Amino acid sequence: MIQPLHDNVVVKRDKAEEKKTPGGIVVPAKNNTNPDTATVIAIGPDVNGPIDAGSKVLIGRFSGCDLTEDGIETVTILSWKDILGIVK
Repeated sequence: MIQPLHDNVVVKRDKAEEKKTPGGIVVPAKNNTNPDTATVIAIGPDVNGPIDAGSKVLIGRFSGCDLTEDGIETVTILSWKDILGIVK
């Protein structure tokens, strides 16, 4: 497991879903430009926000650095300031 330093947060992005427009056009998940939801895995010691491990959050589509952990799981590490909101 990756332990983030300073004000960084490790998240696991939720799987994106294909969406369908009202006209019936299917938009593939990779072309979706909406922010992603993610689950917080670990937080650094200097995080000053109301998040903790297990929180569902909104993050920007291209924010953070994607890392493959143990060759199996892809996680994203980013600054807690890049978190757009908490999903309740």
